[in-house]
Amino acid sequence: MAKYIELKNTPIKEIVFALSFEENLNSDVISSFKETLLEEFQYKEVGPSYTFDVSDENSVKPSGFLFKNDKNNKIINLKRGRISFHKLECYESFESLCNEFIKFCQILEKKSGKEIKAANCSLRYLNLIELEKGEKEDGLFNFQIKFYDTFSEYKDVSKFFRLKIPNNIKNNSEGTITFALMIREDENKNKIGEGVMLDIQTIIDDEVFKSIEECKKDFKILRDFKNDLFFKSVTEKTIAKYL
Repeated sequence: MAKYIELKNTPIKEIVFALSFEENLNSDVISSFKETLLEEFQYKEVGPSYTFDVSDENSVKPSGFLFKNDKNNKIINLKRGRISFHKLECYESFESLCNEFIKFCQILEKKSGKEIKAANCSLRYLNLIELEKGEKEDGLFNFQIKFYDTFSEYKDVSKFFRLKIPNNIKNNSEGTITFALMIREDENKNKIGEGVMLDIQTIIDDEVFKSIEECKKDFKILRDFKNDLFFKSVTEKTIAKYL
């Protein structure tokens, strides 16, 4: 693993671990898992999760269950074919979160009574690079969105783009970098500044199904790939904000 500068105040706002299953979970397994979350881990059910169904007049339908811990900073989104684990706001180490997520997957596996095989695994870090008053994003990133004179008649054009990058270390793996200039608001929707959302998602989608334990190794590969994409995306000026 390459060595990177350790940031004391990270721009991370959310971390997401996710696994898609070879076979859908049945309702009994989901119900038993739900009971364990509520009774042993002090999670609470906060409502259904939804999926956008383009085949049915673009409707949104319930597709799973959302659970949140007692500190409201961790969320589990469980669907029949997928589980994701979200860490919000304050930073927590990759190792700690990965072990916690794998533990939940192993509980699911125990409830199912058979080995769960994963179709793919993904790791996502959402970073918010805050801009000082009057500061522009120029010079903060190693890429640039430039509008030429042909766009001069348009006002308030949003800056957004997405890059897909293959992982040179691992086959069937790629990363996606999403860059979006955004307005920062307080809880009352009042503007408090501007920022850049730097959303980095890495995924391994092998042609063979893997065990939960094998996925743990893949998450470490994804973490290294994510770090490489982040530090290649930002300049020394950005890094200096978080030292």
